[in-house]
This record gives sequence, structure tokens and C-alpha cells, in this order.
Amino acid sequence: KIEGNGFVILNVKEIVAQEHLDTVTALLSSTVRYREGTIVIGLANNAENTKIAAHVVGNGRNPRELLEKVIKELQIPLSSVPGESAECYICKDREQDFMAALQRHLELELVKI
Repeated sequence: KIEGNGFVILNVKEIVAQEHLDTVTALLSSTVRYREGTIVIGLANNAENTKIAAHVVGNGRNPRELLEKVIKELQIPLSSVPGESAECYICKDREQDFMAALQRHLELELVKI
């Protein structure tokens, strides 16, 4: 778990099935544990890829835009989940690059706010 000012990143690896990751991050974002505007991001692995799901506590930043910025910066092949949901899949071997870029973008957003 990485916690910063206004964000939480949980890498559950294979502990939580990818099918349940969105539910887990949604539930965490609706608890009183995190402040309004905090982005809760989860990562879950299977043998082939890593799923990323993000939710914001209350109102605030757009987690889908954040994921799209990181994906674009890293030029990672992306399998996006259709709709307004902030979910995507990346190749498992790019997970560390993704995590570093994600954390950098989250910290930059705080400076801009």
C-alpha cells in the first residue's frame, strides 16, 4: 500500500481476483477512512496482465483521466474497459513503470491544485 496526500494505491497482487477489484476500490472509496477527493487505486494480477481500477472519494479529480494520462505517457498497450469506469488492463511486465508514473502524476496533481 502506498499512501500519499490525496491518494491511496493498493497492489493486491493475486490476493483479490481481478473480477472483484473494482468492487473493492469502490467500497474503500465509500468509507469514512479517506478524505473527500482522495483517489483510491487498486492493482490486481493474473498470469497474463494487471488490472487497474480507480475511484474517487466523493467528488473531486477524475480517476479515468488520470489513468489515461499515465497510459499515454508510458505508451503502454492498453485494454480499456468500456464506459465511464476508471479501469484498464496493462501487461504485467510494465507494472512497476506504471506504478512509478502513476505516483508521479498523483503528486504533480497535488502541486497544481
